[in-house]
Amino acid sequence: MSSTLISLVIDNTGLHGNFPEDVFRFPFLQKFNLTRNVFLTGTLPKYNWSSSLRFLDLSEANFSGKLPDTIGNLIYLNVLNLSGTSSPDTLGDLNMIDLSFSKIKGSIPTSFWNCTTITSLDLSGNKFTGEVATSLSKLSQLKSLNLSGNNFEGKFPDVAISAN
Repeated sequence: MSSTLISLVIDNTGLHGNFPEDVFRFPFLQKFNLTRNVFLTGTLPKYNWSSSLRFLDLSEANFSGKLPDTIGNLIYLNVLNLSGTSSPDTLGDLNMIDLSFSKIKGSIPTSFWNCTTITSLDLSGNKFTGEVATSLSKLSQLKSLNLSGNNFEGKFPDVAISAN
């Protein structure tokens, strides 16, 4: 495929097998949608993501493993959907991260808290462990938060709530 590719939508195609990690590295890729390919497996790359990525939807595809710490470095990312149940269809001004029921384990990556413009964060139904970091307070635009169904430990962080 061309390295100038900016949009790749391959949803509901019945693809089988392991999806190549290199596709995440196309330098100009902005929209990437593989939703509803339940027989497609893969993992998210640990390094060298396309820095221009704005929309990533892998919902209802069998991507698994640990959420890489580098995901928080995608400063232009508006929509990240790795859920098992929903899939936004358009690239818009949404600032939503939906990782619900996506088989992710381990702790929430520290760079994740750099995604300060998100308004909706759903991490429910996974195997996240450890504590919820006090860095949660950096998400000042957050309107909806769902952390249910995980294995978090310790106290919930004392975060300031502003009346907007």
